[in-house]
Amino acid sequence: MYHAKILLVSLLSFLFGCRPSDKSKVFKIEDGVAYYRDEAIRLSDAKSFGALNEHYAKDKNHVWYCDTYRSGQGYFSTKRNRITAIEKADPTTFRIFQNGYARDKANIFFEGVFFPVKDINSFQILDYSFAKDRLSGYYMQAEIPGSDGSTFAGLDNHYSRDSSHIFYSTIGPGGAVTSISVQHADVASFTLLENRTDSADATDKGAVYLKGEKVKK
Repeated sequence: MYHAKILLVSLLSFLFGCRPSDKSKVFKIEDGVAYYRDEAIRLSDAKSFGALNEHYAKDKNHVWYCDTYRSGQGYFSTKRNRITAIEKADPTTFRIFQNGYARDKANIFFEGVFFPVKDINSFQILDYSFAKDRLSGYYMQAEIPGSDGSTFAGLDNHYSRDSSHIFYSTIGPGGAVTSISVQHADVASFTLLENRTDSADATDKGAVYLKGEKVKK
């Protein structure tokens, strides 16, 4: 009888008490409610809720992306929580990649935001900046026009290549992504300089380049 009571108490504690996930230290279940950093997650189902990592979590009905941000300026800024139910996300098939990426049966997401790709089943992450599928390359979740995904590779945080082109990509004011094909660059000999300067960052057999533009022969 004594052991049966202990088992019952343990079960109730698991279901309704504090149930920290082994995949996260910021999500928890307490008194039948799911929390992110001590803030209740509205509309969550505690019985099916589980953390996927430090930012993603899901239950039978929703997938969430949670993080923190600073409100205010300087010394008086305050850390606040951002809890977002991800639109279009299917909890049943949802799974995470690395570097903030995730997917379900139909969509790719980055930090909880949907972005379109040409072929979801061949999508792969190359590093934080670049990704690809069998048809195209992507820089910071934007398609690189004219790129061939089957031969695409990142070279550093801005330069990339496929079998026929060198590309230079960057983020401008307001977060707008721009990618250009480096004109007349020789793909086979294109090399990033180890000691970059304000006047040159790459070279090939016939020219020197800076931020994707030819600066001299």
